[in-house]
Order: sequence, then C-alpha cells, then structure tokens
Amino acid sequence: MTKTEPGSSNSGVLLGSGCLFVFGLVVFLFAAGIAAAISQSVRGSVAAGLIALVIALVFAAAGIGLMVMAWKTPASARAQRQRKGRHPDQPWLWREDWEQGFARAEGRSKARFRMTSMPGVLGGKLRGCVEMGAAAAAGSEMELALNCISWRRGYRGGSSAILWQEQTRAESFPVADGAQVPVEFEIPFNARATGDYGPGNLEEVFWRLTAQSADGGFHASFTVPVFPTVDSDPRRTREHLEAQAGSRLGGYSPAPSRIEKVVTAEGVRYRFPRARNRSMATTASLFGIIFLGIAFVLWFQVNGWQALGALIGAFLAAAIGIVTVLAAVWLWFAETTVTAGRSGLRIQSSCLGISRTRVVQADEIRGFEIKPGMQRGAEVWYDLWLQVAAGKEANAGTGMDKTEAEWLVGELRKDLGTR
Repeated sequence: MTKTEPGSSNSGVLLGSGCLFVFGLVVFLFAAGIAAAISQSVRGSVAAGLIALVIALVFAAAGIGLMVMAWKTPASARAQRQRKGRHPDQPWLWREDWEQGFARAEGRSKARFRMTSMPGVLGGKLRGCVEMGAAAAAGSEMELALNCISWRRGYRGGSSAILWQEQTRAESFPVADGAQVPVEFEIPFNARATGDYGPGNLEEVFWRLTAQSADGGFHASFTVPVFPTVDSDPRRTREHLEAQAGSRLGGYSPAPSRIEKVVTAEGVRYRFPRARNRSMATTASLFGIIFLGIAFVLWFQVNGWQALGALIGAFLAAAIGIVTVLAAVWLWFAETTVTAGRSGLRIQSSCLGISRTRVVQADEIRGFEIKPGMQRGAEVWYDLWLQVAAGKEANAGTGMDKTEAEWLVGELRKDLGTR
C-alpha cells in the first residue's frame, strides 16, 4: 500500500490544473468561433440560428466547466496537503468529511454516515449511524452491506471486483431531525486496507457502505476508511469470523433446491443440484448466443478490403461466445456432491456425464476459506475452498450465498470432528 507524503511537491497539481484550464479556454473559444461562423452562414434562418446557439452553449458550458474545475483543483489539493500535515500517520483523516468524523453520501443524497470511532478497524469493527434525515421514516427495515472493492486501472478503463462482503439488517429509529439506522460490522484482520497498491498505484482498494430501505425508497452509499490500528486483533481473521457466524445460525438449513443434505452409510452427503443459479445461467446463455450471433454476421462480411477487420472481429466474438456458452452449460448442468465423515471428504463434480472425484483426508485439511466467486453488480456468490497440506487448495462448493457458505463450513467442521 502506498501513502503520499504530506510534504510532496504540488508542481504536478499546478501543471495539471494549468493544462486543464488552457484546454477549457480552447474549448470555450472554439465554441465562440463555431457560433460566429454558423451565424454568418445561416442569416435569416431561425431554425439554423437556434441550432448554432445550442452548439455554442454546449461547448461553452463544457469549456467553462473545465476552467472552473482547474481553478478549484489547486485549492482542493492544498487543503488535502494541510490535512496530511496535521495527521501524517492517520490516513483516515486525509479526506475533508473523514476529518470531521463522518462519510458523505455519494451522488445527490444528503445522508451521512456518522462514525462512532474513526476509522473502521481491520481485526475490529466499523460502527456508527446513517443519518437519513426525512428521507426515510423511523421504524423502517434497512438493508446494510459493507464491501471491500478492488479497482484496477487499465489502459482503456478499469475493472472492479468485490474482495469481501458482509450484509445485515437493522431498524431505523427516530431522532430530532428525522431518522437514523445503527451500523455495526465485524471486519477481518486479513482483509485489505483502504489505499493504492502495486507499481504505479494501478490498483485502488476502497470500502463502501450501502444502506437501502426494504421498500427501495431510500438508498445511499458511503466510502468509509478502513485501516489497521493499535486496536486491530490479528486473531479475528476471515476464517475465525466465518466460523463464529456459522455457529450463530442455529436451526438454519438451506432449501434442498440449493444444498441437499442427506445422511448415508458413507457419511453426510451435501449435494449441490443442477441449475441452482438460474439467473446467472440465463444471463450467460444470452450473452453467449449474442456473441456467437455477432461472430456469424461478421463471418459473412469477410470480403474486399474489410476482410481482415471482419475476420479478427469474428474470431474474437466467437471465442468470447464459446467461453460464455461453456460457462452457461456448467451453470445449467453441473452438479457437485461432497460426502463428509471422520476420515475426510470426498468431492465429486460432474457435468453432462463427465465427472471428477477428489478425496481429501481429514489430517490434510488445514482450514476453510470462503472466497467471492461469480459477481453481478453488488451481488456476490461464494465458493468454499479447503486449505490443504503443502499449500494446496480444493474446491468444496460453488455458487452459494454467504449464509449458505457459513452454514456449510459449520456442518463440515462438525462432520470432521473439528468444531
């Protein structure tokens, strides 16, 4: 993780702001020139004059916006350097709202997340209240989620992935200026802290808290600081918290259509039926068919000077389509069975008659890890991995929600006699 030194030079910021201001000025002058040129050529035409006016206003607004942004950037950077100077070893106070003890909602929402203690602690907790004002009524059931997100910058954009997620529900309560909802999340010690990572700081890790009313009338997202501190407890790892969560599930049991549990002569069998995640299977099927269709159309465009481009496009679309269709076939027809006993686990995976079996002895198992698998927006399905001797891993289930995965870990521990 990289931290910018408080005393670093601001020459880069000033240069960037100057370039941005000049570019905005060029856009503005360009708009003025276009307007003048068009007005000269369309005299007497009201419609053409209006079009010229709209074009000029759009470009002028863009130019003015860029110049205002350039004007404000040095002041914003100066304020951040001052905060870094005041708190050189506390990066959770380097943002204006964080320094004041809260996180401002993203977008147009006026909600705030007032933190009980700053920051959220790896190996500790994130605590506070979402101040909703009059945007939600007291007594509303709220859905809360805390996500650790990795954003990787690329040459032409970037990609994000959820590294860790926890969800809970809470009821809002009345206060003088509206309603608030209490927030409390356990955070594993071996999660990643807020910050930039890797050569060139091409990866950014940040934590996002979302609060949404069950009826969908209120929604707010907050970027919250999460760091290791003197209060961090290295014993509170992911595995430790997941084992605790599993032990609190009581009489919970997933629906047989999700995970079927049967006691047999060989041990306890956990069967993951086919087509458990129909929405993802349907989505993958549609995308696969679309890309194969694109490849089919491009293939018949291979003629003349366009041949090379069409051929490359056809092969690329076909490759994406085939991979996506194979993933869809797995989602529709794959089945996994885990048989657990005191001696160990037998894991059998099969799809359309092709099967693979792996046996893991009990004394080889070093632990369990629940990892994010398939993702669609903020929706995450989890895979269960066994940590096996010699640093190896073995998959013991895919496509589960967090509660199902925590339940399965608790059941397997009990079956193996390691609770």
